[in-house]
Amino acid sequence: MMVDEKVTQDAPEPSGLFIDGPTLQIMLSTARIWLELNALALNSINVYPVPDGDTGSNLSDTLIAATNEIGNIAPSASVSEVASTAARGALLGARGNSGVIFSQWLGGIAHALDGIQKANTEQLANAFIEGENSAYQSIGVPKEGTILSIARTIAHTKPTSNSIIKFLESSSKAANEAVEKTKNQMPLLAEAGVVDAGGQGLAIILEGLLIGLKKEVVPSIAKDIGEIDSRWLSGNRSDLEHYQYCTEFIIDPVGNIAIDSETVRRKLNGFGDSLIVAGIQNNNSEERNSAGFLHVHIHTNDPDGVYIAGEKFGSLSKKKSDDIQKQHENLLSQYNENNAYAIVAMTSGRGFMRILKDLGVESVILMDGS
Repeated sequence: MMVDEKVTQDAPEPSGLFIDGPTLQIMLSTARIWLELNALALNSINVYPVPDGDTGSNLSDTLIAATNEIGNIAPSASVSEVASTAARGALLGARGNSGVIFSQWLGGIAHALDGIQKANTEQLANAFIEGENSAYQSIGVPKEGTILSIARTIAHTKPTSNSIIKFLESSSKAANEAVEKTKNQMPLLAEAGVVDAGGQGLAIILEGLLIGLKKEVVPSIAKDIGEIDSRWLSGNRSDLEHYQYCTEFIIDPVGNIAIDSETVRRKLNGFGDSLIVAGIQNNNSEERNSAGFLHVHIHTNDPDGVYIAGEKFGSLSKKKSDDIQKQHENLLSQYNENNAYAIVAMTSGRGFMRILKDLGVESVILMDGS
């Protein structure tokens, strides 16, 4: 997929001190391309909260929804208009745990940029702080070593000059370093031999935003981000997920009355875990749902019960329930197919046996040296 040539040609050159609406459009479109290219790689390291191989696809679908929403926006649109439109599109089209959290990150950024024609470095830094706050507030029990930790790292990166490019470069560097630390924050990741997929995805999105700002060519090859240890993956994963369905839906309130996200969260909390109730902050108060709808994500064994509980707050749309266990089985079968062949070696020395084992040889036969 290529960046729209007309958008690229018509957009004004960024001064390096501000981001205007057309520039943000290019940045988001470029991030979408870079994320799409890395989606399968992210799927292959998806461990938390369950190894179901969809984090990259979910993040990509969410960003695609955001960029589709801004596709017809006026060329003269402010950075505020582009950000708020993208955030609304992301919230409506969000998929999965990481996708909904990412939509909240975008929503916080849009809230901070409200009414701004073009953003300077300080305003962008404040927007990242608001993005972090919004992402954390959407989660009942935040977990470190996830996409949330990367959002926090980005928020804590301070500008050292007025250059937005330099600020995003330092933010991107810090984000990638934080991704590597997720193994230490979550033992589960260390056991599986990978970093957190959602956190890596947000770092990739930030790289894409920077590529778009600098108007560089998007790399044609995905990042090398490793893969899950197949021996760990093929083990008993029943300890990782006690719920079968990843259930999502949009609540549209009756009579345009804003819904309180905390009330919804309390109502649904007993149905499962990985509960996220996401809305968009109101720019005039502390209320969270000026968009007029909420996006709910939960892992549960009772999707119908969740839907019935949700209907008490309004009409439901975009309902889906994915079978997590079946997704895990599909991921495992893909790994088995990829590992259908084994390397067997014969050697006459125990020293060579150890070397071959270290090189990844599945079976080493020790020959009689006599």
